[in-house]
Amino acid sequence: IIGLQIEACMPYRVLNVTELMNERGEIVNGRVRIADELVEVDNAKVSSLSAAEVFARLGGLTDTLVALRFRDHVSGSEYGVNVRRHWPLSDFSNTSANLLLHSPDDSFHRPPEQSSGGTYP
Repeated sequence: IIGLQIEACMPYRVLNVTELMNERGEIVNGRVRIADELVEVDNAKVSSLSAAEVFARLGGLTDTLVALRFRDHVSGSEYGVNVRRHWPLSDFSNTSANLLLHSPDDSFHRPPEQSSGGTYP
């Protein structure tokens, strides 16, 4: 996971920030704010990508970095953050705090064997 819960379609607004990890493995949840808009993933503008492409770029191998760019929902200014993909720390306590991506259609990013909820771990 990368530690963000975002909308599953444009404008990809941040819904929640949990366990956002920087390059050094430090939790830096305050770097990204709820309601800010994701505008780039690894230097690719999300406006030119399908939702599937956006989430494929967000996903990746554990312990790799992904460069994200956001637009502040208040000032409109853009800022970047490099985050580490990692196993959710909450997995070790078996809680639901590791939810990542909001899916309004209840199936967009859920593996087929799951049948409930509207988010992606």
